[in-house]
Amino acid sequence: HRADFATASGPYGVAVDKAGRGFVSLGASHEIQVFDRSGKELCRWGKKGSDDGDLINPFGLAVNGRGEAIVCEYS
Repeated sequence: HRADFATASGPYGVAVDKAGRGFVSLGASHEIQVFDRSGKELCRWGKKGSDDGDLINPFGLAVNGRGEAIVCEYS
């Protein structure tokens, strides 16, 4: 499967790590999607909620030097 941003649920933030993986914040579905360099989806994580690891309308996104995603949310 290749990246299809036209059908993605609110692609707000985009970041790329040192390995070339693309991270996309999907605000309406409360998820982060990760793609490899060719556009193949590697994983998707997050769900709506207020517990640890949950997200509420993620929009801002960055990846640090250790490959950790930093996500800003809007509630």
